[in-house]
Amino acid sequence: MDYTGDLKRVWNSAPANIRVFQALYLTNPAWAAAIAIVDNTIEPLNLNWGGVTIAFQPSVFDLDLSTLDANSLPELSLSFPNFGQDLYNMLEQAAASGSPINVQITNYTDYDNNPGYWPPLTFDLTEVALDENNVTGTARRADFINRAFPREVFNVDNYPGLYR
Repeated sequence: MDYTGDLKRVWNSAPANIRVFQALYLTNPAWAAAIAIVDNTIEPLNLNWGGVTIAFQPSVFDLDLSTLDANSLPELSLSFPNFGQDLYNMLEQAAASGSPINVQITNYTDYDNNPGYWPPLTFDLTEVALDENNVTGTARRADFINRAFPREVFNVDNYPGLYR
């Protein structure tokens, strides 16, 4: 089953005058600040991220969903084929720390700065490989299927409507 082809068909079915952006929000304990990047643009975009407006920097990245077959575990591959030295340094620092890079991904359109879906898809990027031309990482299904659900704690303090 090839999800990449299905996603391309969905994106291609959008009206021609609407651009769809994929946004990544990367965090790691070794970094002082998060990395917020968006593709399909040449200028920074101020986007709503969970109620906070964040300046997402333009960057080219490839997100590839693997094909499913009976003999393999589904994978999600992320690569940055053209990156700046600052991004390279931060990813190299995270790889050296040994802690996984937390990646959150969602979509935006050019007519609305609110995410296409919330909460974003979240996974831990492991197996980060760096060379002079490319940065790649892989998230396997086991990396994100074992997350606690729900990630948010629903209690009376946060949601007073739950009290009976």
